[in-house]
Amino acid sequence: MRLFVRADGGDVELVCFDPGTRTAEVRLNLDAVDCLDCIIPPPMLENLLQDRWSAGQASSTTLLIHDPRVEPAAG
Repeated sequence: MRLFVRADGGDVELVCFDPGTRTAEVRLNLDAVDCLDCIIPPPMLENLLQDRWSAGQASSTTLLIHDPRVEPAAG
């Protein structure tokens, strides 16, 4: 999954994984990125990461992505 953003100076970090709920949280780290517009847009990146994550899992897993370019959902 990291290859999608590392070429532009970003990284994807695993925050946590809850085996009980099969939920993984990852954080997009853009601290070393000079050009935020060069990183894959959030909706496309989310789809790519979800597809890549799901491909490596034997059963359904929820992937939560923390992207600093996207405001957290209210609630």
